[in-house]
Amino acid sequence: MSAGLDNLKHIVVLMMENRSFDHMLGFAATHDWPIDGLTGGEKNRDSTGEFAQVSNDAAFSGDFTPDPGHALFDTLTQLYGDAKTPVTQDPAMNGFVLSYEGKTHNSNAAHRIMKCFKPEKVPVLTQLARQFAVCDRWFSSVPGPTFPNRAFAHGATSIGRVDMGVDWLGMSKTIYELLAENNVDSRIYYHDSTMAMTFKGLMNQGRYFSLFDDFLSDCKKKRLPAYSFIEPRYANGEDPVNNTFFSASDQHPDHNVE
Repeated sequence: MSAGLDNLKHIVVLMMENRSFDHMLGFAATHDWPIDGLTGGEKNRDSTGEFAQVSNDAAFSGDFTPDPGHALFDTLTQLYGDAKTPVTQDPAMNGFVLSYEGKTHNSNAAHRIMKCFKPEKVPVLTQLARQFAVCDRWFSSVPGPTFPNRAFAHGATSIGRVDMGVDWLGMSKTIYELLAENNVDSRIYYHDSTMAMTFKGLMNQGRYFSLFDDFLSDCKKKRLPAYSFIEPRYANGEDPVNNTFFSASDQHPDHNVE
């Protein structure tokens, strides 16, 4: 093992958005790859008492308009069925339909939240998971939205915050600063935005940030830093000069997973 670690030169982290383990990989479980996935019999009730059963017919896009809730109370409802349940209890994972019904305002439409992918539909992700390692009982650092969890990825804390405010000047020391103190290079590669640009300790943008095209170039020219963090594209966009369209690549509902 140590010989393999001695050969480790680069760590690249890609953090995507707002999709659950079972939704992406639950149906990929096999006899030879016995992850804690889905049996196909899992159910959640809606507000009328009707059951919605998990299915493997998720589409690349179109299932999740409106966007499922992922704020703190939405997530607690998904985990416990009721946001007021003491978090000392083991989550029953029985509130996904109820939570989504709060967005769709229609119990039948809320059943869509139980749609998951066939492994054949996400072959690259499935192959990566099967060939390397996957954590099948992992929960987000914060049972809530994007920014607090990305703050944990950058600095092991959300400084007590669970909101989606854009100002993170109070963020504590990040992994990039700690690596720099030990003469280890690192960089955040982004497409359209990164919350890390608001961190007080990362104001030297020339040192810590580059565009995603630079990541491709750095790989090709063998100048990739020891630690790289990739921010996906968070929004659909258009380049009117070249008449080209950019599709969001973060997998955030209802962005195209393909």
